[in-house]
Amino acid sequence: MSRDQKSTRFSNYDGELEISTAEDKLVIGKNQGSVVEKTQKRLSLHNLLPRTDLISPASFATAPSNRLEFTWEPVKGAHRYWLEISTDKMFNRAVYSEKAFNSTRYEWENVPPDIYYWRVSAVDKEGLPGPKSEVRVVNVVKDTTPPYLIINTPTHEAFVHDGIVTVKGEAEQGVTARVGQNTLKLGPSGNFLGWIPLSDGSNVLSIEARDEAGNVTHRELKLLYLPDSELAVLNFDGTTNQINPNHFLIQERGFILFGKTMRDSSVVLKSLQSAYKASTYADESGFFHFSVSLSHSREEFICTRRTPSGQVTEERLIVETRSGNPTIQLAQPLPEVTTEQSLILEGKLLNGRELRINGRKVSLSEGTFSETIELKPGTNSIRFEAYDEVKNLTIVEKKVLLDRQAPALLNVALSHEKARGGELIHIEVHASDHSMMARSAPFTITVGSFVYDGFLTLSRVHNVYIGDVNLPLNARGKVELTKLLLEDYYGNRREYLF
Repeated sequence: MSRDQKSTRFSNYDGELEISTAEDKLVIGKNQGSVVEKTQKRLSLHNLLPRTDLISPASFATAPSNRLEFTWEPVKGAHRYWLEISTDKMFNRAVYSEKAFNSTRYEWENVPPDIYYWRVSAVDKEGLPGPKSEVRVVNVVKDTTPPYLIINTPTHEAFVHDGIVTVKGEAEQGVTARVGQNTLKLGPSGNFLGWIPLSDGSNVLSIEARDEAGNVTHRELKLLYLPDSELAVLNFDGTTNQINPNHFLIQERGFILFGKTMRDSSVVLKSLQSAYKASTYADESGFFHFSVSLSHSREEFICTRRTPSGQVTEERLIVETRSGNPTIQLAQPLPEVTTEQSLILEGKLLNGRELRINGRKVSLSEGTFSETIELKPGTNSIRFEAYDEVKNLTIVEKKVLLDRQAPALLNVALSHEKARGGELIHIEVHASDHSMMARSAPFTITVGSFVYDGFLTLSRVHNVYIGDVNLPLNARGKVELTKLLLEDYYGNRREYLF
């Protein structure tokens, strides 16, 4: 029932409600309503609008605190909608209640981290709200962790011979990835692929990934584009790493050497440690290549190029092989469950050059590292990626559960609302938690002046606490659960008072 200066409005959702004036009487049934003006003599009946269906966020979803969007299905004939948001399921601690919505969407900015319950009702042109929707719960958390972003190709400070470079990599799902002003389309697993035009000489590619919470991870690649007019450029097939000018590390003893020079030039490659010697000619575009097999783990070569006009250039190459993957040694095993939001990762990288944790490069001091990461409530995936000079890769993946919240109370059910004395009261309490709840829950039940303290026992199959109370014969009146303590195995607890 609601009242203003002109009228009184009745909306009935169950049973029957009888209202009357001096001259008329009206019975309002389930999902019916009536508007009574001050001077109205005859009463009229209205059918309420049907219940609306909620769309998003889904119940028990986790959302970032920078923006929370509520949406629901439209109801035919709705004049507006009534949105209610509360920090308790009974909506006694409402943080938002608005009946003037003309759309089926509401966006809430800068939401304080908490657990919120929400529901919606359709309101007709008479101002009568229909039945309330289901109640959904959403967990809002503050997300300050930048998304991971990995660039597979091209490599930093690479020489590029084509005017359009292919950028390949992977990013955290749900982010927006860009190269400069170009948006990259992410695949189902977070992979992306883009083609970026280059200008002659030095180019800097700015690549970023931005998640829904506004956190940004930025990468920068410097590329040297040498167009076709260059006299000679040597490079390898992408599996090598140049540690010094013309000094390369490779994974296997077999590799492909390719380069570019003036068209129709002759090119000779000769080893200084073995009998290997090969020659070829540059094609119409100036490209040439050699398939080479090393005889030693470290071998030097002389590459000689002669142009059709007789000009000769010569370069000395050193090629070394590296085998075996790097090793990641953690100082302490990672906990499976923790109540600390900040997790310190310490250890040592053996036979490696670069270490990334969740896509972010970690500083190394003589191979040792110490990195602090911020965990999100729930299960956190921690991915270690270690590379050596030739991109041999070691991946270690761990999962850590952050549980800092006490079990959430979902529902309380009592077998009796009133007692006449001597009944058996059955209690069921539904709760949920990120980890594992304690086996028992202290409670207090009152029936009139009778007070009983006891413990409920957890049934892990159904995640429900159950218990029975045998009332004495003198225990009469309303049956109420007045106090309940929920706790998990990691000390997170909350006392509920009713």
